[in-house]
Amino acid sequence: MTRLPYRRHTPARAQACLTKTAPGLFAFSGGPVILSAPEPSPSIAVRLWPYSREHTPARGRERSGDTTWLLAADFDKAAWEDDLGAFAETCRRRQVPVLLERSRSCRGGHAWIFFTAPIHAGLARRLGAGLLTETQEHRPEVGMDSYDRLFPTQDSLPEGGFGNLIALPLQQKCRARGGSVFLDHEIQEVPDPWSHLEAMSRFTPEAVESLVRDLPSATRGLCTAAPSPPTLFDAANHDQIPTVSWTQPLRITLSDRLYIPTRDLPAAIKSRLLRFAAFENPVYYSNRRLHLSNHSTPRFISRAEEEDGQLVLPRGTWERVEDTLEKSKAPENMTWPKN
Repeated sequence: MTRLPYRRHTPARAQACLTKTAPGLFAFSGGPVILSAPEPSPSIAVRLWPYSREHTPARGRERSGDTTWLLAADFDKAAWEDDLGAFAETCRRRQVPVLLERSRSCRGGHAWIFFTAPIHAGLARRLGAGLLTETQEHRPEVGMDSYDRLFPTQDSLPEGGFGNLIALPLQQKCRARGGSVFLDHEIQEVPDPWSHLEAMSRFTPEAVESLVRDLPSATRGLCTAAPSPPTLFDAANHDQIPTVSWTQPLRITLSDRLYIPTRDLPAAIKSRLLRFAAFENPVYYSNRRLHLSNHSTPRFISRAEEEDGQLVLPRGTWERVEDTLEKSKAPENMTWPKN
């Protein structure tokens, strides 16, 4: 059995090693938790490593640079299957190869995107954020908190830091319970996971850069409270209001807050309205500048609520909501009673 050096005084999440337990089998240890995943080939093993830190039984060296071989998005809400399916559909439309997995607990899912070469973590996160933003155009229920469940979880790695911890797929004990297995785009378990993994395509850095330029920004349409930090590429302008098909007149009530019925509200419009009540969390960016943990610190703060079949927004969003609905060709007999 071969183990990498164990650092006694590092936090539990950073105490990691890779242990070879049998030919083709490895165990990843992060503190007291042992996670295991078979390794069909070295090319597949390296895909499953969040940052470009090469750990093998033969060597434990680190490669400098805030780069990653993969991007993972985590969905853990009650309707995670619908959220994961919507994200996979966005990837399909954008021709992004994605591997879907049911989590170990069977109460969530992961979407994995692998790269042919390591890319900057900030670029990978912008890819994930753009795909999530576009997914919300079709399924607003994905929510603003989905941006906090991307791996890598930060753009840069502090000196001496280890990175992020995410459980690898195909763990034997979890698979016996139906978890940690690969899924198809119908969110059904695939019968041959190793052939499915081996057949997975990977995204080239050039394709990532091209797509990120065309994807909508994560901050699009927000009531921004803090300036966005510098990024590698400038996203295209995606502020054009979509023209949608309205089936019923919309009655909006403006009183203590703005009440908008959601029954006949198109998903693309609902997504825009939700973002009017969200803003960037300045604490998140302050922590990031200081290389502090953002665990439990959301990137975005939303003041929108849903209750009794209505979308409830702050009164201050009224003018933007009215402008958006007019540009989207909403029914002319829409009413704005003021109580």
